[in-house]
Amino acid sequence: MLSPPAAFPLFLGSQFNGACATHASLPHSSEWKLLCRHFGRARQDSETAIDWNLAPNKKLLETRTKLEKAKHKLEGAKQNIMEDIQDTKALVREKMDAIIEKENIMTVPNLLCISRIVAAPFLCHLVVSGAYDLALGLFVLAGITDLADGWIARVFPSQASKLGSFLDPLADKVLVAVLFLSLTYNGLIPIPLTGIIIYRDVAIIAAASYVRYKSLPSPRTVMRYFDATHATVQLSPTTVSKVNTAVQLGLITATLAQPVFALPSPAVMTGLWVLTIGTTVASGASYIFSRNTYTFISKLDRQPQDSHVTEPSAKDDSQIRQKPKDI
Repeated sequence: MLSPPAAFPLFLGSQFNGACATHASLPHSSEWKLLCRHFGRARQDSETAIDWNLAPNKKLLETRTKLEKAKHKLEGAKQNIMEDIQDTKALVREKMDAIIEKENIMTVPNLLCISRIVAAPFLCHLVVSGAYDLALGLFVLAGITDLADGWIARVFPSQASKLGSFLDPLADKVLVAVLFLSLTYNGLIPIPLTGIIIYRDVAIIAAASYVRYKSLPSPRTVMRYFDATHATVQLSPTTVSKVNTAVQLGLITATLAQPVFALPSPAVMTGLWVLTIGTTVASGASYIFSRNTYTFISKLDRQPQDSHVTEPSAKDDSQIRQKPKDI
């Protein structure tokens, strides 16, 4: 919109120029001609001023239009990138579902294993406090749950899980390690024996963690690593390891029973210490040198057995390759 100072000379100039053109045939005095000339110049100056005022507005408008176009382009590119990310996530999810086997982890044996892990700190408190009778009763109950979860998994196949193959020995190791540390703190078990047991269990857990990492297909993420429903590897304990677990549990039972019943004798306890050292070292070596201790699991390995589609023979494959030549 034109400002009043710029519009007023333009209006007057147009009126006087029109009057001069209308009365061109009339005789004009010199004052009249001079007046018309002045108003004509004033009109030209006002038009020039108006052009100078409109020039910045046009540039601003063009800049705003360019910015809006760039904004629309950026929004479109952002939307395309988000759609690509969603598509990539969907493809990765489909790939993981095709490779990784998912299983039900909410089973009775797994809950019993978790109960033993939860009971470990309570047992530690009872032993350190000197309540050996209560600690012995709770430990016997934990041993019953250990026998029960294995029996349930064998009798009811729907209750068996790949997670249980890790969770069962892990619960035993946590329970044994906590009790050995607390009994050693009270001076009932020698420190070297506890050191050997803890070192062996830490080494096995570290190896199992590494195997779990290697069994995950790419991309490997923290969430997928700790997702217990992704069954990627199965642990098969060795016979020596099972014997070692039984010996360690027997030593703990005897150590807890000695303050309560004054049995067994110190000579028997010394023999149990030596036997436990031997089985612990042998079981650790069995995990290192035995084959098929860890088994990688993948859906792709089961596809040829589950599907009824026959693989094409070598003859059919050669015929398929020759078809383009015939065409």
